[in-house]
Amino acid sequence: MSPGRLDSSLAGSSLVDVRSGLNRRLLCAAVAAGTLCLLVAPTASAGQPSLVVWAGPLVPGTALHGVRLKADGKGTRLVVKRNHRAGGKVTVAGSFAPSAGELAAIRAAAKAAFAKPGVKATHDQSPGAHGSYASAVIAVDGKTRTLLGVNTGSAALRQLLVALNKALPASARLDDPESGFATVSDGPSTAPCPPGQGPTTISRRLPLDKAAALGLVTLTAKGGFAGDAVAVDAKWKPVDAPVTVQIDIEFSSFPGGPSASQVEASIESRLPARTAIDGTEVKFDIVARERAPGAAPSPCFHQVQLLDDADYRGDAGEAGQNPLKTPQAGEWPSGRGAVGDRQIWTHEALHFAGLGDRYGSFFKSGGKLYPIPDDVDIDDKAALEKWAKSQGLDVDAGKAGTKALPGHEQDIMGDVFKGTEKLLQIDVDTFAVVGADELTIEGKPGDLLLNKEATAQNLAVGAPFELTVRPGKDGHADGLVAYCIDLHRHSPSEGQGYDVLGSAGAQPQQSLQYLQRVLEVAAAMQPTTLAATPGAQDAVWRISDDSLADEGAPILAQAGVPDLVFDAPHFDNPNAGSPQTRAVSTEGVLPQRRPAPFLKALRVRPQQVAAGAASTVSARVILRVARDRVRIELQGRKRGQWRRVKRLGKRRLRPGAAKLRLHLPPLRRGAFRLIAIGDASSAAAPIRVR
Repeated sequence: MSPGRLDSSLAGSSLVDVRSGLNRRLLCAAVAAGTLCLLVAPTASAGQPSLVVWAGPLVPGTALHGVRLKADGKGTRLVVKRNHRAGGKVTVAGSFAPSAGELAAIRAAAKAAFAKPGVKATHDQSPGAHGSYASAVIAVDGKTRTLLGVNTGSAALRQLLVALNKALPASARLDDPESGFATVSDGPSTAPCPPGQGPTTISRRLPLDKAAALGLVTLTAKGGFAGDAVAVDAKWKPVDAPVTVQIDIEFSSFPGGPSASQVEASIESRLPARTAIDGTEVKFDIVARERAPGAAPSPCFHQVQLLDDADYRGDAGEAGQNPLKTPQAGEWPSGRGAVGDRQIWTHEALHFAGLGDRYGSFFKSGGKLYPIPDDVDIDDKAALEKWAKSQGLDVDAGKAGTKALPGHEQDIMGDVFKGTEKLLQIDVDTFAVVGADELTIEGKPGDLLLNKEATAQNLAVGAPFELTVRPGKDGHADGLVAYCIDLHRHSPSEGQGYDVLGSAGAQPQQSLQYLQRVLEVAAAMQPTTLAATPGAQDAVWRISDDSLADEGAPILAQAGVPDLVFDAPHFDNPNAGSPQTRAVSTEGVLPQRRPAPFLKALRVRPQQVAAGAASTVSARVILRVARDRVRIELQGRKRGQWRRVKRLGKRRLRPGAAKLRLHLPPLRRGAFRLIAIGDASSAAAPIRVR
């Protein structure tokens, strides 16, 4: 259909008859400021909703945008131009074709709005309110419902706008009347992280007991015995531990859809432990949990909605946001089969680790590939057709799609469809570098903390805790969630110290196995960051002190705790006389572990050598903490990856600065580096060959 005035079934200058209690005069005045009263009635069809939605400012002489979506999924973009607003002339601006996933979301939002009785009108005339409105007329099986928002909007109307905007080009999106801006859902809602934590961490990780054994943490009571009860101070030291890429994701699924544990296992099967070129072991850990329908998001977890749609391409995160600091959201497809789902899920999960796409959009016609600019959405037929015409191409004579960039054909960030793509070695090397000097100290639900004051209560960690420190940057976290495990002792006073016994689940008593389960369930049910879970303390006391636990009954039931008489142990602290936090056992204080040697720097002079001739450079290796056996390598960059060119020998070095003379073979022009590799760390220096 060419642009012009629509036929009478689509447009008119009079208002659709709205009964069910909405004041017609209010609606007309709000929509058109007294000059235009325009809604477009949809046509009904059995089973699926059809709808017409309009949105725009209240100010006369401004344009309005609208859409019509038929029950068969065909969409039309509508506009009332600024000079036509008084007369109500509606112009067809183009078509839009929602994908299967987008159409399903629009229909679900429309049906949810349709289920509301009669007309839903919201009207905000408070000072400073935005001057805009949105309206929706939805028809199903001959029945019609209308929603209207003036300067504000109902949740049902807002969800419908969000679902439509995902299928519309940016220039045609419909403004939310409350914000005055078009909104596009990036997936389910998220909840922020506590200070010092992130939903993705790339670091060397130490559990709380090992950090205590190294003398890296100090645990101090804040006063109180349930909830945000402990302050943590930590300092950095080199440790001999792998770099772990840990990605925390909470999944919302659909009836019969994959569980969080299934997605976790699928992704981790494609991300086994790898070794970086400097010898660092790099591990991957997807920490997945389920989000119940209607539940609030867990703090500091990325959020993913799984879709029953094999054709949806998937998304994860928002441009400009750092997934290592801020929880991101996305929507992932399912139904591609075990291999197909595994590949796309792994690809999307790695976006949460900071990796970008390595493919481009192309139009294939006549056996040739034509690159499509990044600002052209290949799922937007109108935008694609406009671009094709600008290039002298017939959009109906070819096909648009994606293709891995050169060198990324087997890169899981470049392609997923062969089923054999995997994480490139250069990304493993990058993770090793990023995490080399990052140290994350983690407390897990069930870790037992023994008070240094014999008459005061011991605690058990009740929510995941992380604190990341770096060289020269000690850390402080002013809260760790914990619960009392000694009902009849005194409440901890501010400033009392704690030592770390280890996890309840690692203890031999059956009662403590149940306590471990209870604390894990309480952590999963935590309502917000640093908050105590309702009923958690009663559930803990039910096991630790065999008390009544009416408020904790739901937690006990979910943890599978039987109705038994519990005789849990009450621990004394063998390190009570020391002000320092240490790792302890029921037998005594555990030996303090020695930190690993640390390669702080490698400096090379000169940094540039001539191509085609042997050369000699001076290297200065700076080692800290302890002796280390250090090997030196020359590496060159080829197709985006560092590869060994020559081994330059091993040296056993003492802490301090060591000067070395290194002989380099004749080299081609390009980028090279020298790297010193120790038992637990490495350091590199660039060399340019010209």
